[in-house]
Amino acid sequence: MAQTRVPPEIWSHIAQQVPQPEQTKLLEVSRLFHDIALDLVFSAVKIYFLGGEKALTVLNANDNYDFAEEVVRKLMTRSWEILRRITQDPSFSRVVKSLTVVGYNDGMSIFEQSKCPAVFHDEMH
Repeated sequence: MAQTRVPPEIWSHIAQQVPQPEQTKLLEVSRLFHDIALDLVFSAVKIYFLGGEKALTVLNANDNYDFAEEVVRKLMTRSWEILRRITQDPSFSRVVKSLTVVGYNDGMSIFEQSKCPAVFHDEMH
């Protein structure tokens, strides 16, 4: 019996029906699903610059400082990783159609305290 292949366009339509939080799992299924999910997951990117009391308010975590610190650290680290990938990988940067910056900080953020800005400045020029 002849085996028919489902066109990538059909798989793309099916993947769009997967709930958004679950779409990242498609990145690990196969090369085809990775390419389809990459467009879905990273077409709109949010970058976070958070710190200080304002971050606690934004995260609605005024009474749980340790939780907020951990969330801020994870968001900032992931933001740095994504920005770095955008600057280093032209094929990935073409996937990103929208970039939103969320900034709430009443002090120096991890980007200002580290060498990250210098790294991005050097890579973008």
